[in-house]
Amino acid sequence: MRLWPSPLAVCALLLAAPARAQAPPPPRLLLPGDTLLDGRRLGSAELAYTLTAWQGAASIPLGRITDRQWRDSSAAGVELRRVLTVHRGGVQVVDSTATDARTLAPRRHAAQQPTRRFALAFTGRRAKGSLAPEGFPGVPLDTLLATPFFDAGSWDLVLRALPLAPGVHVQLPVYDLDGGLHPVELRVTGRATVQGEAAHVVQFTLAANRESTVWIGATSGRLLRMETLVGGVLLEQLLVREPEAPPR
Repeated sequence: MRLWPSPLAVCALLLAAPARAQAPPPPRLLLPGDTLLDGRRLGSAELAYTLTAWQGAASIPLGRITDRQWRDSSAAGVELRRVLTVHRGGVQVVDSTATDARTLAPRRHAAQQPTRRFALAFTGRRAKGSLAPEGFPGVPLDTLLATPFFDAGSWDLVLRALPLAPGVHVQLPVYDLDGGLHPVELRVTGRATVQGEAAHVVQFTLAANRESTVWIGATSGRLLRMETLVGGVLLEQLLVREPEAPPR
């Protein structure tokens, strides 16, 4: 005669069995024009950041970034214009972009770097322009990509156009001249206070071994701080707070 375990014994076995971990849900795929994006969250600003390398308790100033952003209306609609300038010693890199204010799709990207310059125009899935290494004539570029994409140089605009809250987890295809088309993951992990302002904490994953932590102001919507660990050295980008004007 087969003896069946009692209901109490079955319950005891189930309680003793280790719980099977549930896999986290995959990130939401985000493309230009997604309903989550709201370009109205992005306004005009002139910001400055310090660049610092930290190795243990030792800090090494690397330079400074100026970030000028504004909205510009044209026959093609409203654009988010940006000029990003990196000053490091006697070297200066100037990066300028234009982004569709409604869809966050890229329109133009040009850069003047010490070893090269390039200019790209984006139409749908096509990137077309030229690349000119220092001392050489320009080379034409014309690339048709497999999917709509964002400009890798404007990933933070996409992040700031999202309704940030803990649990938001998205993946977006981005394009840059060196890495081509590749995915980027953005995950809001919590909140913190940076320089007296409440901020969303975001993990920014470019690759399995390349991750940054970004702090976005909950009220201002500005990028307040960014940290990236590279080979044991922590690279920090920190917003420079201008002193408040004394009350009149």
